[in-house]
Amino acid sequence: ATLDSKTTTQDNTDDEAVFDAADVTWTTSSITARAAILYEYTGVTSTSPLIAYIDFGADKTSDGGTFQITFNAEGIVNIN
Repeated sequence: ATLDSKTTTQDNTDDEAVFDAADVTWTTSSITARAAILYEYTGVTSTSPLIAYIDFGADKTSDGGTFQITFNAEGIVNIN
């Protein structure tokens, strides 16, 4: 899925840069996943850099229903 509503901000309270985007949803899906990867697609898979690897800690499953990745309210990536 392509991330929508992408933002980069400066959090002066926590002294960090924050990357965030809208949660991602696949409706009517049958998916089992333990992790998600975020990458910038350059048009060539071998040169598309990894932005983040998100470990769910356990399998997340949908069986003909909605599969959603809900990002942390503090942002997807926080760099200080």
